[in-house]
Amino acid sequence: ALGNFDRAEEKAKADQQIKHLATHDSLTNLPNRVMFNQLLHFAIEAARRAGVKAFIKPIRGGTDGSWLTFQGLPTPNLFTCGANFHGKLEFNSRRGLEKTTETLINLVQIFAEKVKATD
Repeated sequence: ALGNFDRAEEKAKADQQIKHLATHDSLTNLPNRVMFNQLLHFAIEAARRAGVKAFIKPIRGGTDGSWLTFQGLPTPNLFTCGANFHGKLEFNSRRGLEKTTETLINLVQIFAEKVKATD
């Protein structure tokens, strides 16, 4: 029985390494395009569950996020329901903040569902 436990433990470790290699760059160890697409679909689903129509639109971001993305770590801006970004009249309404919070809670729930499904 001990031998089977060792093999099961080794297999679990190997499976985890294979999964990591499939979703991370071997040189930088950063998440790759497969991981990015998966996370993007999670974010869209989280918005849908909050009753928000999601769409993908490039926007001008901050220099920190731009630099991290350039280095290989995607730093997407999840929606905030704000308006007039990067202008003098940029704002966010109370309803927008509520939908943002609801979307983030949904995103955490989706991560939990996916982790539970892979266990």
